Amino acid sequence: MPDIIAKDLVVIYNYTLRTQSEEVVGKDEGEQTPYLHGYENIFPKVEAEMEGKKVGDRFSISLSAEDGFGEKTPTTPQQVPRSAFPEDAILEEGVAFNLETPTGEIMPFWLSEVDEEFVYLDSNHPLAGEKLFFEIEITGIREANAVELEHGHPHGVDGHAGHHH
Repeated sequence: MPDIIAKDLVVIYNYTLRTQSEEVVGKDEGEQTPYLHGYENIFPKVEAEMEGKKVGDRFSISLSAEDGFGEKTPTTPQQVPRSAFPEDAILEEGVAFNLETPTGEIMPFWLSEVDEEFVYLDSNHPLAGEKLFFEIEITGIREANAVELEHGHPHGVDGHAGHHH
């Protein structure tokens, strides 16, 4: 087992993510979260802070809006009839959709509001413009397998999770 976090290693960690108002907006809920170090799978500033850490290390890091989900851009959410979505689609505030633009580009949108007739799509992530605070504990470090290195991300905590592309 590797001792310290470096490129091409899978890092397993627990985290809590809060906004500036102390609202918890992300937590692993007892599940360990894996990522492949050096492949931009997490915020660059968090990944840089992870470099050289070892199992058992705990630390906090704050991210400006720019280092997190970006500044909020002044846009008006797009109103779309509910009927434009499949019947089984989860239509709740904060749910993300990747939609194809008329030019063929795939863009993420988030539901900012849902009513009986319409859903409102916003190009801003719900946490855009927010300063974020992570509390992180490193719980494991392991070698990445060849498939994980090829794909550029981990396949579960143990590297054997069912995975489809």
